[in-house]
Amino acid sequence: MRLMPISFYIPCLCGKDEYSQEDKEMENKRESILKQKEEAELKVQQYQHKIQLLENRRKHLEKKADKQRTHHLCNMGGAIQSISKEADSLTRVEFYSLMEQVFALPEVQELVSQAMQRHETGGEG
Repeated sequence: MRLMPISFYIPCLCGKDEYSQEDKEMENKRESILKQKEEAELKVQQYQHKIQLLENRRKHLEKKADKQRTHHLCNMGGAIQSISKEADSLTRVEFYSLMEQVFALPEVQELVSQAMQRHETGGEG
C-alpha cells in the first residue's frame, strides 16, 4: 500500500488556501448527509409525538368507556333498589345468589329475550 504525503490528508499544511475539488465534494457530501440525518431525527421526533398523542387518545377513550359503564351499572342497581327495597338489606353474596335464581327462571329469560329484541330493533319498553 502506497502512503500519500501528509499534505494530501491535510490541505492546509501544504500552503493551499483552498480545498481541492475532491475536498469540496467530500464536504458537500458530508453536509448533505448531516442534513439528511437532521431531517430523519426530526421525523423520528414527529412520529414519537404522534404515537404519544394516539396513546393519550386511547387512554382517554378507555377512561370514557369505563365511566359510561360505571354510570350504567349504577343506574341498573338504582332501578333494582327502587323496585325492591328489601333487596337493599341483602349482602353482596346474597344479592348475587338471588339474581342468579331470578334470571334462571324461564319466564324471566323470556322477558329478557323480548326486551333485547325490542332494544335491537329500536323499540321502547
